[in-house]
Amino acid sequence: MELLQLKYFCVAARYQNFTKAAEYFSIPQSSISKTIANLERELGCKLFDRAGRHVYLNETGKVFLEKAEVALRNLEDGVVRIQELSSNAKKNIRLAVWEGSKLLPDILTAFGKVDRTVSFSLVQHSNENMLQDFDLCISALPLNDNGLDFTPLITEEILLALPVDHPLAGRDSIELPLLKDESFIGLTSGKSLRRITDAYCNMHGFLPKIIFESDDPATVRGLIENGLGVAFIPEKTWKSAHTGKIKYLRIKGGGCRRTIAISWHKGRHLPESARKFKQFVIDWYGRL
Repeated sequence: MELLQLKYFCVAARYQNFTKAAEYFSIPQSSISKTIANLERELGCKLFDRAGRHVYLNETGKVFLEKAEVALRNLEDGVVRIQELSSNAKKNIRLAVWEGSKLLPDILTAFGKVDRTVSFSLVQHSNENMLQDFDLCISALPLNDNGLDFTPLITEEILLALPVDHPLAGRDSIELPLLKDESFIGLTSGKSLRRITDAYCNMHGFLPKIIFESDDPATVRGLIENGLGVAFIPEKTWKSAHTGKIKYLRIKGGGCRRTIAISWHKGRHLPESARKFKQFVIDWYGRL
């Protein structure tokens, strides 16, 4: 069994798609298929169920995935520990940012004034439910992976943002049921903020009527400013400087809020540079 077989298998298993796995590694799809077929032949069992052009991780594959990921993490940890014992300590941090991306430039700029020797590999637009290939991750709670430890960074209220000429713009706050007929601008399905706000609206007897979907906060704000709809905006991590074109209303009743956290893999050794950056981020958010 080869290391490359395990790497190909783990990525294909997370995506449950050989084509996407091939794109991840920038190799032909046939290479993924051949490598996994050889792995299955070596193990003497199928790891995926095939249905036409689709593949699905079966129960045997799920068991093997759990063990294979542990093995790969242990090997990677061994490399990091050896590097830290030598003069080649890791200085690159793989940072996934699912939430709070608007604040990221300020965080990295401030950290650069403290330590200029660290570089970053940023992951911001992948599906947060897919690959977990990071040292640290900034995301909303709850986490979708029991294999992660985390420290909460901030809990923020979620506001309603609407154009200043909207009929409701004269208010300072609003009852959620009054929004059931409004046209909403929302994040794409599956994003944590979308899940939180959909669930909160559902508690009040409706689901938002989404007319535009985007995964970019700047686009959402631009659509609001142009009068194309209303949106839920996290108060601290999304709300931009006042432009005079958007009115923010508090939602009566409370409870519409979210918590941002920084997380890392349980049992995986964090390089010194990542530990230093983790504490820097915790302190930085604490000053907001």
